Amino acid sequence: MPNEKDISKMKELIKKAIKKLKKEDEKLFGIIEETETLPLCVRKAYEVCINHRFAVYIEKFIKKYFPDGYNVDIEFNRNFKSKEDIEKQIIIDGNIRNVRPDIIVHKRSQELDESTNLLVIEAKIERNSEYDKEKIKELLKNDDFNYMFGLIIRYKYLDEAVLYYLEDKKIKDTTLYDKQ
Repeated sequence: MPNEKDISKMKELIKKAIKKLKKEDEKLFGIIEETETLPLCVRKAYEVCINHRFAVYIEKFIKKYFPDGYNVDIEFNRNFKSKEDIEKQIIIDGNIRNVRPDIIVHKRSQELDESTNLLVIEAKIERNSEYDKEKIKELLKNDDFNYMFGLIIRYKYLDEAVLYYLEDKKIKDTTLYDKQ
């Protein structure tokens, strides 16, 4: 379970990564432009491309806030708790689901302890689903993973980012970025 200092550090790290993403990679979010041949051309943003850049900025700042040798990966679906290389599985609504989080911050280790899995992120361009929220919550409370933090982010305007964590065995959340 994170303490107040860890929560504060994670909030600051995420806010810095979002700010850097917004400043450095605004073209990934799609543009509308007029040309002589096409009066209106819309280039759509692609979630995986944005996830990659967001992961790059998280990786850039992670050592400052959590200097314990964490790796940042995207689309990572392995669970190394057992000796076998198996997919991450959680139970949602009574069903076993294989999951592949958009971004994770973890230690690539077969020894799972409370410090192995730091952050799991689910991201969407326009809106987040209840399924993504349930996935984050299950990855936080599931003893096979023990993520310290979960994040749900909406890229469209970078106006929705909710940080989840466990406190007294209950899932708490805090909004990191409001509409501006």
